[in-house]
Amino acid sequence: MPETPPNTSFQVIIVSPNETIFEGQAVRFFAPGANQEIAILPDHTPLYSALHKGQIKVHGPNSQLNTFDIDSGILRVKSNQVTAIIGL
Repeated sequence: MPETPPNTSFQVIIVSPNETIFEGQAVRFFAPGANQEIAILPDHTPLYSALHKGQIKVHGPNSQLNTFDIDSGILRVKSNQVTAIIGL
């Protein structure tokens, strides 16, 4: 049986209580965790984390960079999908 090739990107959804802030594909994702910056790459292990004041950085597959300033939030990583629920 042939091996499944690794994923090169993953889905990112960033929402606030009132709206969807961002939805798209990423190759890297960075967020301000409780003790240090959290880095997410494709095929990351499942993870839940609190987010603190700082900046989320979403690196897209075509070298685009989206940044979002946040005050707090919650991060979930599961099955190549990153969901951030944030307070702006």
